Amino acid sequence: MTTDNRKLKFTVVVANVGNIPIADKEQAVKCFNHYVKESQNQEAGRCYGEDVTLFYYDEIVEEYIGTRMVTDVMNREAVEAELALDKA
Repeated sequence: MTTDNRKLKFTVVVANVGNIPIADKEQAVKCFNHYVKESQNQEAGRCYGEDVTLFYYDEIVEEYIGTRMVTDVMNREAVEAELALDKA
């Protein structure tokens, strides 16, 4: 069975997971909300802290910015501060 890609109007993009094409708006919103909750759940494995974006064709409809980037930046700043102390 093949899928007609012209009917897949929505795409949920989950960083570190991939693209999830969906034809129906209601299902796309449910999927988006599901992955936002997974991103906020520390027990969610590879979804935890990841960005989640809902597209209608190529336009962003909804976007959740995960915590991973903030954590990575904070960790980098802490490491850089330690390195600066070592050089002093």
